[in-house]
Amino acid sequence: MNRDQSFAARLHSMENGISGVQNNPEIQERMSQYGYTPERVAEGQVE
Repeated sequence: MNRDQSFAARLHSMENGISGVQNNPEIQERMSQYGYTPERVAEGQVE
């Protein structure tokens, strides 16, 4: 991640990553192999 990237841009990238995992069963399956279950991924969601 670029050091000059703003906090808002980094946060947006993280939100996109979480959404991508939540919306793609294939990615969910692969992430679960590393301990990132759908429940754990949801913990990272910003409300």
